[in-house]
Amino acid sequence: MNQKSTTYTLYNTADFMGHDSVQFDYTTSTYSAAQGSINNNLEGSAQDAVNFRITYKYCPQTVLAADITSFTTNKINDATIDIKWITQNEKNNRNYEIQKSTDGKSFRNIAELAAKTSTPQTGAYSYSYAVQLADNNKTLLFRIKQTDANGSVQYSAVRAIKVNATANEQFKLYPNPAKGATSLIFSNTKRGNWEVNIHSVSGQLVKRYSFTNALTGNINTGNELGKGIYMVRIINKTTQEKGVRQLIIQ
Repeated sequence: MNQKSTTYTLYNTADFMGHDSVQFDYTTSTYSAAQGSINNNLEGSAQDAVNFRITYKYCPQTVLAADITSFTTNKINDATIDIKWITQNEKNNRNYEIQKSTDGKSFRNIAELAAKTSTPQTGAYSYSYAVQLADNNKTLLFRIKQTDANGSVQYSAVRAIKVNATANEQFKLYPNPAKGATSLIFSNTKRGNWEVNIHSVSGQLVKRYSFTNALTGNINTGNELGKGIYMVRIINKTTQEKGVRQLIIQ
């Protein structure tokens, strides 16, 4: 019986996260032949056995084993994701970046925090991520990038959050970026009672407004908010409709 073993290795494949299926297409061929001038009655059978074994090897970037002792992401609601991590062995001039991805391959920076060296050896950090319209119906992947003063870089493990579509996609800010007043457009057709919360990029509540029976609202950013990046969250007090947008004040 003839046996043949074939091994094939693929390199440079994409990072894989989660679970999925793999499909293989293969064919086998079996034949027999009789030669000569005499009439023959032949009976025969053939059997092929094909065995597959798949070994998946994933070599991730350096994962923090000692310095980040806890890293969690929790969806507070469809508009907000709470990101927290706890560290030990804190060092001066250390920097933390919160990074986000939707495919597990390309990560981009969404926030940056300096190490809290006022509390020796340990640190506790939190960040409130405002879900963007482009995040709707996607699985968001978060990680922490740690950079020390000597330039060495390490990464945390990755955490995943599934985001559902936010209810209010009509919510707009204009102008944005803003230098003075900015207008909030809640809806083009439906009036409502709206609560507007403005947060810093670190998640701290900076200002709260209320608008009654309104399609739009106005905020005097020049007098009430300093230059920087803010997250504007709205909620309809009656229907619980939610929306979030980033606001840049110049």
